[in-house]
This record gives sequence, C-alpha cells and structure tokens, in this order.
Amino acid sequence: MAQQSNQFVAVQVTAGGAPADDGEPITSAAFWPAIDPKMARQTMRLDGTVTAMRLRSALITAIAQINSDLQLWRTRQQSAGASALADVTAEQIDGISTVVHAYVQAVYCTATAALLERMRDYDTTWEGHTRADRATWPIDDYKRDAWYAIQQILAAGVPGDDRHRHNVIELL
Repeated sequence: MAQQSNQFVAVQVTAGGAPADDGEPITSAAFWPAIDPKMARQTMRLDGTVTAMRLRSALITAIAQINSDLQLWRTRQQSAGASALADVTAEQIDGISTVVHAYVQAVYCTATAALLERMRDYDTTWEGHTRADRATWPIDDYKRDAWYAIQQILAAGVPGDDRHRHNVIELL
C-alpha cells in the first residue's frame, strides 16, 4: 500500500491578499512586450488564492496562445518594418500604442479565464464551490474580451482593412 503524503505549502501573503513575489516579467519573442505578473494580478484583481506559480503558468500559456494566434500577422508587420509591437502604426493612449494595450488585455483575459475555469478543481469545500459558481459567469466575458483585443490587433497596421472588426449578429 502506497504511503500518502501530507504536505503543507505556505505562501507568504502581503496585506492586499496577494503572494509577496510574483516573479520577474515574462518575456517571449522580441516583437512582443513583456508581461508583468504583478501588474496582471493587480489589473485582474486576483487574490492570494491564485499562487504565483499558478499565475505565471496561466500567463505563459496565454502568451503562447496569443502569440500563436497572431503569428502570421506578426510576420506581415515585421516584413513592413516593425521590429516590435509598439512600432505598428496605431493610436497612442496614455503614451502607449493601442495595439500594445490590446495585446496585454488579450493575455490577461485569456489567463484569467483559464484560472477561473480551474478554480473549482483546487477548492472542494462548500465555500469554494460557492466562490467558483460566482466566478463562472465572467469566464465567457474574459474570453470575449480577449477575442475583441485580438481582433483589434489584427485590424491594426493595415489601413482600410475592416475584415477583423467585431460582428453583431441578431437571431430571429
């Protein structure tokens, strides 16, 4: 009979309920901006129940997915002379290109949706199920927001190209 291990993992939590250290920013290909886990946690209001390791893993997976979705677009932009996402022709808001804002939004929303989808797996108490039930409804919203952000990026850098705008479909 195999011996069962009873291990306890302690995570240092700051006053705001988040782990004390989320680690260094995550880099990928030089074209894409680095993603700061601490900023992601603050922006998406993720508390200490999401460990630094789980957050980092979700962000890395989201970055890989978004980068893959945008691979052909990135190649076209680089062929047109853009060496980084910030070089793509787009409006600036708060001193940052709107396509950079959209990329960060796509990564944050994709990672947050993935974390919320798995919330029930990690806490099976009644309180955990109740919290997971409350978190279920925004998952689709996060996925939608990520998709909108990707569409905003795909429409950037190509004047007059409206193929990637949002569609509104009414059911009869």
